[in-house]
Amino acid sequence: MTEYRIEELAAAAETTVRSLQSYRNKGLLPPPRRQGRIALYNDDHLERVRLIASLIERGYSLNAINELLSGLNRGGDISDLLGVAAAAATPVLDAPAVVLTRRDLDPLFGGLTDERVQVAEQLEVVRRTGPVTDDPLDQQYEITNPVLLQAGAALVGAGIPLDAVLAEALLVQQEMDQIAYRFVRLITDNLFEDGALAAASGASSLTELVAQVRPLAETVVTGHLGPAIERHVHEELGSQLERLLGAAPVTADAP
Repeated sequence: MTEYRIEELAAAAETTVRSLQSYRNKGLLPPPRRQGRIALYNDDHLERVRLIASLIERGYSLNAINELLSGLNRGGDISDLLGVAAAAATPVLDAPAVVLTRRDLDPLFGGLTDERVQVAEQLEVVRRTGPVTDDPLDQQYEITNPVLLQAGAALVGAGIPLDAVLAEALLVQQEMDQIAYRFVRLITDNLFEDGALAAASGASSLTELVAQVRPLAETVVTGHLGPAIERHVHEELGSQLERLLGAAPVTADAP
């Protein structure tokens, strides 16, 4: 296994020594091997640094990353467990599913009750697998949607109560189902005639038609979502500012 001094590790990971020192001080990097006064890092450290960089690019704070790494406590294997690299490079449906126990998942969300796990199953984020265990914490779950799992953990890590995150996720799931239904009706109402594809569709099969339309539907949703979030953020910031100014004490003019 290759060993690196901190400057060499920074160069290999395309980051800075200062960033590595920050990660180390926050406990994100395992301790290096010491050779006298020289700290030596290895390929596991390099993989960890690249994972941290990937999570930062996806919007995670260092505190959230620290909770994620500490909660799973899987060292260099965490990338495989959460499918971070795969999820970043491929669509959700193509990301390989992983299996974790409830004990693994519990620290990410500050406590998983049976009811909360059931909601996660309803959201199709996890699916129970393997035999039923005597200890619920030993029960295995297949992570069927790593991206949603990461998003939920990030929201909880940001301070939003888990129950609020799950309730909102259920609402979003219902709304997405309605959007999907409208897109399917858009296809069937306009590109089907007597139960068969119309010539106007330009597709030779239903599979080809779905392959054409699905990414367009996802693009439409994403295209509307970003500007809508930005609009509501500005509206909410304006509202909060008005409340702040309204609550500010009024001072008398100096004589």
